[in-house]
Amino acid sequence: MFLGHSGLVLACSGPGLQERLLYAEAFGKIALGLQAILAVLANSWYWKVRSGPGHPLVSLLLIAIHPSWYMGAFGGDCGIGLDMMSAGLFVIVVVWTEWQYRILLKSKN
Repeated sequence: MFLGHSGLVLACSGPGLQERLLYAEAFGKIALGLQAILAVLANSWYWKVRSGPGHPLVSLLLIAIHPSWYMGAFGGDCGIGLDMMSAGLFVIVVVWTEWQYRILLKSKN
């Protein structure tokens, strides 16, 4: 599937290519959907407390910059960039949501 040297992908071809590209597109969209759900949770927790350093605009900004909006899997890297950026941003959103939840718990004590 990959033709490359030392981590640089020179071409993306071979058997299973179409499935790989479709997988990358689907993975990006699923990650975006889960990120939106987590953003709704983080924002609802923020609005319950209305205090702390967190702000709901951060969640919306993270959704706005998600690579599924502007990056496709058909750009020549077999969707690896889309997969990696979607997964990385999802981890950031999970950490952000956890932080918002901890702020909510501290406010209740």
